[in-house]
Amino acid sequence: MAEGPRLRALSVPRHTCKHSSACCSSYSVGPLLPDDVVRVEQALEAVREAFPDQNIDEPFTERDYHGATTSFLTKRDGYCTFWRDGTGCTIHSAAGAAEKPLVCQMFPVQIVSTDQGLRLGTRPTCLGDETGWDDGPAVDGAFIERIVGDSRGWVVRDEPDGEGIALQLLSVPDIDTDSIMAFLAGTDRESPPPIEAWLEERLQQLHLEFDKIGDQGPLHSGTSTADVLADFRTWHADRGDEAGSWPEVVPEVLPWVRDAMKRLVFLRQTRLHPTIPWSLVAYVAAARYASAWASAGGSLDRRKLGRGFSTWLIVMENPRLQRTLVEAGPPFAGSEGR
Repeated sequence: MAEGPRLRALSVPRHTCKHSSACCSSYSVGPLLPDDVVRVEQALEAVREAFPDQNIDEPFTERDYHGATTSFLTKRDGYCTFWRDGTGCTIHSAAGAAEKPLVCQMFPVQIVSTDQGLRLGTRPTCLGDETGWDDGPAVDGAFIERIVGDSRGWVVRDEPDGEGIALQLLSVPDIDTDSIMAFLAGTDRESPPPIEAWLEERLQQLHLEFDKIGDQGPLHSGTSTADVLADFRTWHADRGDEAGSWPEVVPEVLPWVRDAMKRLVFLRQTRLHPTIPWSLVAYVAAARYASAWASAGGSLDRRKLGRGFSTWLIVMENPRLQRTLVEAGPPFAGSEGR
């Protein structure tokens, strides 16, 4: 019997769906595999019977994907055509989870193919990640075995420079965002670079870019991420005396923030950023913004922080918004860091 590829995970992958709809609204739903299309077509009758008013007349759309014409699920008003408020995925509800496209069945589980084998984990860009990352139900073993055995669901990403160092840094038990910035700036942990003014300045520029981008992708009005950002922007505009203050992340959620960053590096989401140091800067900014927002009034709202951090992670994967961070240079003197 042939031996399968080596599989690594940082810890037991845990996830429970909270129907936050980030996966159904913030991303393009695809690319679809040929058998995905067949399963969705077979599920249409069940969906129409269960939800006769659901608009699924044209469930597929064709678009260029890496130089080839590829099928995706249609999106309407920012959401997948099969999404229904109060129900979630109508394919899942009417026909079963196994009838959904592979990309939908997997999220936020991700398999990354590397030279050393496969890496398995859950992406913290799920808005419900914070609620079960350490004590939620483990992802079903039979499901993992099935998707590991289907190479079509693997993401292939080369190793970025500095990945090993970043993983070691994020494995330090008491690491916080100040310490991460001190490392990048080449200073002692006791003397982190001041970054609050930089965070405020970059945030103002990000707001301008949000308005220029308009109703696209995760910024499309009405999507889960757009709703979170709208609440954040209203709060930010009304901060008063606290304007411009972005202190260290609230200590009680640092373990999750630290673990989430480590998973992003492990799953090579950093490849979506210019460099590893810049990905860490973006993650720190996301954590500081979300922590301040979720701690307004002196008490922490953990669910709010989780949704805020995940939303900022999603938004900052946009190349245009990354350029908004990068164009002003890093939040400390000298080069980009180590």
